[in-house]
Parts: sequence; C-alpha cells; structure tokens
Amino acid sequence: MENFAKIVHDYSPRLIGLAQGIVGDRATAEDVVQDALVKAFQKHSSWRGEGRLSTWLYTIVYRQAISQVRSRKPIFKELREDIPETAEAENFETTEQNIVRMKDALSHLAPDERALVELFYIDDKSVRECAEICRLSEANVKVKLHRVRGKLRQMMN
Repeated sequence: MENFAKIVHDYSPRLIGLAQGIVGDRATAEDVVQDALVKAFQKHSSWRGEGRLSTWLYTIVYRQAISQVRSRKPIFKELREDIPETAEAENFETTEQNIVRMKDALSHLAPDERALVELFYIDDKSVRECAEICRLSEANVKVKLHRVRGKLRQMMN
C-alpha cells in the first residue's frame, strides 16, 4: 500500500473516535487503532476492493476494540443517582449541561452499543455499513439502534 501514510492520516481521527467509544479512553483507543492499522497493513492483500476501504478499516478497528474490552475484567458502573427523573421539553435544549448528561449516559452503554451510536450518528455510516462492520444483519442494527435510543432517552429523563 503506497498511500498507507495518507490512509492513516485521513482515517485515524474517526477510527480513534470509534475505538474510544468502545474502550472508554483515548490512550487505549490510540493503541487499538495503531494495532488495527498494523493488521490492516499486514493484511492489505485480503481487502478485495469489493466494499469501501473505510468499511474494511472500521471493521478491523471495531473487532480490535471489542477484543480489547473483552480481555479486560468486566467493570459494571451503577447509573448515577443525580440524573434527573424528568426532562421537560422546554428545558431540553442543547446546552453544555445536556451535552455532559448525554456523554454520561453514553458511558453507561455497553461497548457494542456505544460503537453503533458512534458509527451511525457520529461517523454517519449507513445501516448497511454498520451491519458490515459489526457483523450483524441490517434488521438487527435497526433494532439495536432503536433500543439504544430508548435507553438513552430513559437515562436522560
């Protein structure tokens, strides 16, 4: 791959964002992406050019990040007591407080759920691309996104 440096430059920020959403911290996410990019470079001949390069790279990073999380001892966080029980529509505007609450709610999702949110809403991947990256059916991606939205809504209220 002659243009590997360009690929790394172009894709690293989004790949790190995906990995960080799964593993939870930037330093580990950078390690995950570095390992994934090394794998991509070593196995570049396995990419047949059938799909988009970005989907192939996202798939490698997704698998690497999930593997990293699974290798750690599970740590379960309790939902914090200070999340308000109701959020009135007139008070629900995009403010710094709501952004903090959303980040807090996202941190309580399972890694695979955070990954789907990251891919679909932040990286603007289609349902089909999410399905390819996460090795799920498109219907399953839709169901999981629906459930995650419900969880987030419940946590935000």
